[in-house]
Amino acid sequence: MNIDELKEYREKLGKLTQEEDKQRNLYLKKLANGTLQGPLTGKQSIDKTWLKYYSDEAILIDLPEMTALNYMKTNNKNNSNGIALNFFGLKITYKKLFEKIDEVAESLVSYGVRAGDIVVINSVTLPQTIFLLYALNKIGAISDLTDLRTDSNGMKHYLNEGKTKLVFTLDSCYLGFKDILNETSVENVVLLNPTDIVPLVGKIGNSLKEKIELTKEEKRKNKKEKEELNYILKSDKKVCNWNTFLSNKKKNITVSEKKYEKDYPMAVVHTSGTTSTPKSVVLTNDNFNAMALQYSVSDFKYSVGESLLNIIPMFVAYGVVNSLHMPLCLGMTNIVYPKVVNDDFPDIINKFKPNHVIAIPMHWEFMLHNKNMEGKDLSFLKTAACGGDKLNVELEKEMNDFLQKHNSGSKIVKGYGMTEISACAVTNTNNTSKIGSVGIPLVKNNIKIIDSETGLEVNTGQKGEICFKSPTTMKEYFNDETATNKALKKHEDGTWLYSGDLGHFDKDSTLVVDGRLKRLIIRRGFKLSAVAIEDLIMKNSNIDSCAVVKAPHEEDGETPFVYLVLKEKATNKSEILDEVRKMCISQLPEYFVPEFDNYLIVNELPHTKNGKLDLNLLENIATNEVETTNKRQKSR
Repeated sequence: MNIDELKEYREKLGKLTQEEDKQRNLYLKKLANGTLQGPLTGKQSIDKTWLKYYSDEAILIDLPEMTALNYMKTNNKNNSNGIALNFFGLKITYKKLFEKIDEVAESLVSYGVRAGDIVVINSVTLPQTIFLLYALNKIGAISDLTDLRTDSNGMKHYLNEGKTKLVFTLDSCYLGFKDILNETSVENVVLLNPTDIVPLVGKIGNSLKEKIELTKEEKRKNKKEKEELNYILKSDKKVCNWNTFLSNKKKNITVSEKKYEKDYPMAVVHTSGTTSTPKSVVLTNDNFNAMALQYSVSDFKYSVGESLLNIIPMFVAYGVVNSLHMPLCLGMTNIVYPKVVNDDFPDIINKFKPNHVIAIPMHWEFMLHNKNMEGKDLSFLKTAACGGDKLNVELEKEMNDFLQKHNSGSKIVKGYGMTEISACAVTNTNNTSKIGSVGIPLVKNNIKIIDSETGLEVNTGQKGEICFKSPTTMKEYFNDETATNKALKKHEDGTWLYSGDLGHFDKDSTLVVDGRLKRLIIRRGFKLSAVAIEDLIMKNSNIDSCAVVKAPHEEDGETPFVYLVLKEKATNKSEILDEVRKMCISQLPEYFVPEFDNYLIVNELPHTKNGKLDLNLLENIATNEVETTNKRQKSR
């Protein structure tokens, strides 16, 4: 293939066969490497210069065409005795895992579940919920993974949205929404408890309840609530526990395994609602499998038998796809830790000694600030991954130094994506780790940077909205055609997912995320990302963390409002605040310098249920602060 032929390929991108696309990518890799002479267009979606970081094997690999369950089975056909799950010392082999999935599938069919039905799982990650996820996949039913902290109105919405007849929920959460069930189509409820999966005798069973503090609600559960649950289980025939659910299986039940269909739904997950109302995202078998496949050919060197600590709940895409399905498809041991992890994150790492960890920035901050980490050896830690929210540059540098000091062979591995693209679309690798960037697209992914005003793709180095075309892109927003069409837009070269995030590719073909479009501050017609101001402020050594949001301005439309969290050693608040003000004045355009009163020192920043910065709350507080200041000034 010569250059002219390659140009022809570029003109018909959306019409390429799978084989043509493979060959094109190999030629583009050579162009990017400089081993083949020829011009590049400057458009990243066409040139795909990040391919130079991938092997030919990775570029040529085919996407699997099978259900998620069968893909996991196929990849573990020679690993039946390998440990799939480690649940507080209870070790479940892949052979046993598949047996339990079959058993649960039989019970589901006995309860009338069929292909196409939506079954709600309202829980953290437990062995029971893992069995359920794949058992439902086996029969072609769809898991609706809801956040266990969802209030009763939210649960009513989800249950009615999916016309759900069967619900699995943590027993500690059931009392919170039981009163709305008569307003839904729910016919049966199965209560889950962590101890149901292990014998209630012996070291594990007797102490498991004390080891797992699932939620604040669980901690506060009193004797009266326990008695109420016991009464419900005895008196309400529609409600049972896990073991009763299994024992109610009909004799000689036959389970028809759903055959693979392209784009067939596997699960519904819900967005975090950081900057908008949560949406219900439909992910398919192909989405789940494409993620696992791409990691299998990455240079992370995940190996069969290695362990991955799973602390991200499965009701988050990052949890169910990256932290659960991916390692199971790679033959790894999934260390299931269902507790909501906070400042005990370092203790968990030291206790289980996982080879790989997937966490969020807040977890790694806890690691840095934990005094018990002094002198600890982390040589067992091969991958320290961080995603789910923005990782500021200063924290990244601190974490890299910390990992090196504690003998880990890993740097912080950043990932970037969104629920709508099965959590992760871009990642650093061992070859592309770079401060300030989130890495390169996974090998089967494509990215455009679009000018939001013209709708046209910009050149390398220019900023715009990040758009994805990927085998991990969602099927749709559930029952929301308007929102689906807004997010998924057809171009001549296929359908692209619009992220709502700003970014650009740098000279090394790695992606830099510049913030959310919704976090653009527009003042006097000029635009600046709040993230740019945050990055500037974080250069002050006394600042532990900060957040910048937009606030109303009577004359200029919008103005920045700054929240600051100081480091423990920082004592002179007024002096530090003055330093930050001077830094902003000297290094920001005049029209983006925060007003004198638009700084607020706080003890900590609020986060959403999924550990992301709660921008909605911060903007509301900022608006109130500005309005109060304006009223005070006018009254003088």
